[in-house]
Amino acid sequence: MFFCLIFALLLPRAGFAASWDDAELTPEAVRLNAAAAAAAVADPPVSMRSVMRLYAQAAKADPNNAEAFYRLAGLLLEAGETAPAASLYARVLALYPGDSDALVGHAAAIARSASPSAAAVGAALDELSVAETSVGPTPAIAYFRSQLHYHLGDLPAAAAAADEALRLDAEAPVSAAQTALYQQQSDLCSATQALLEPIE
Repeated sequence: MFFCLIFALLLPRAGFAASWDDAELTPEAVRLNAAAAAAAVADPPVSMRSVMRLYAQAAKADPNNAEAFYRLAGLLLEAGETAPAASLYARVLALYPGDSDALVGHAAAIARSASPSAAAVGAALDELSVAETSVGPTPAIAYFRSQLHYHLGDLPAAAAAADEALRLDAEAPVSAAQTALYQQQSDLCSATQALLEPIE
């Protein structure tokens, strides 16, 4: 099985609307969704690109295939393709406005962009707040919030959010790799703050 860390952060779909799973999709879209999901956990491993192709085919098979849009967006995000990932998350939100997982995914795409605008970062922070109201605090939400504050140069807020991600993760750790990701963000905030401290 391939391992995509950002994809894994977004994988649980804790806040998916029930209608996602009940959506009436074309038989071909359902078949391709199932094939892509099976490929993602196949043993021996299937390449991430192969899984992406299957989800892309599933997305083309039905314009209402939120599952395919969401999964493909996560894979694109892991591959560093933040703009198309954000676009796909936006398509999910067009189908299911306010869906918490899509909101977090869209915010994550902005957070991982090289140089998002202040307006985009502000909107992404709002998306995380809306999602958090629905599903409660999570390490992933805190982690992406830290990245967004870091983009704005608000280091105290970025550090506080990174610490929150670590605290929440310690309460229910998922994997050593995810914990390391949160720790890396916390270390980045601390190191940047230290560099910018006035020299006495």
